[in-house]
Amino acid sequence: KRRNNFQDAIDLWKRATHDHYLAAYIELAKYYEHHVQDYSSALYWTESAIEIVLANPQSYKKEILDALIHRAKRITRLMNI
Repeated sequence: KRRNNFQDAIDLWKRATHDHYLAAYIELAKYYEHHVQDYSSALYWTESAIEIVLANPQSYKKEILDALIHRAKRITRLMNI
């Protein structure tokens, strides 16, 4: 990501999602929202991250869920839904 090599980063993030690595979902959501404006994909990754947090609420701080919900609302607004 730091080298702007997003294709390699995307591949790594997607592999990390197979292990339910929350940060990978968030990075994918950010990429699709900010770099390619693919809001449908951004929302998908955000909602998937929310599902992970809700399935394991004791493992995550409430602020993480709040931030994900905020991101989902913002993406939804950008989609004009």
